[in-house]
Amino acid sequence: MINTVSVDSNNVTLPVVKHATAGFTEVSAENADTVSVDAPAIQEVNFDLKLYSGALPMSYQLAHSSKSAQRVILQHITAMRDLTRLQKVGALLKTATPKAVKSIDDIKDVYNVDSFVNYLDTNKSFIMTAELFGELDKAKDSTGAYILQPLATDATKKSIGGYPVEVVSSDVLGAGKVAFFGDAKAFIVEAINENMIFTYQENRNLSTVAVGGVFFDTKVADSDAGVFITFGDSGK
Repeated sequence: MINTVSVDSNNVTLPVVKHATAGFTEVSAENADTVSVDAPAIQEVNFDLKLYSGALPMSYQLAHSSKSAQRVILQHITAMRDLTRLQKVGALLKTATPKAVKSIDDIKDVYNVDSFVNYLDTNKSFIMTAELFGELDKAKDSTGAYILQPLATDATKKSIGGYPVEVVSSDVLGAGKVAFFGDAKAFIVEAINENMIFTYQENRNLSTVAVGGVFFDTKVADSDAGVFITFGDSGK
């Protein structure tokens, strides 16, 4: 969903290159000198990594009550770790340029806008709440076609205008009919040092402790790479 970079320090500065907005010019004469081009726009982004972690003890009896007991607990800890990362991403996606839409045609205007042309189509997507997905799942455009269509590369998923739709919980983007559209990989960079799940045993009572943690920071890199859509109640 986003650009994740592995780092080996708790405070790093990473260069972020803005997308190119111009191409090369034609070479007008044989053996002509190569024309100089503008240097890329580079933004230095500072990351101050923080540790987020949690532990869940299991009694000896619980840990050995069935073959799946520890697996279930580890799945729970893993889900909490992953949600921690997603919540940070969601908070930043909500800072994208706001865009209010009231109709399906308004949504089409969003993804057809010129400012997104320089971003790879393969990286662009909608990231939306279940509430908005439920609204759009019933919506048709002016031709009578449902706006949500099977994704060409994966019929089990949905798309809008050919762009994949990712549905997240309100824990990530908040409540309401809202969505991010754009290149999330360009919009957000996640610097991560450790992404951990492990268990250890307490000698004093033989309990097993499941531990999850993530040592990371997430920042907006290219603020032009997306918009945050709010779908009005009157939109159909």
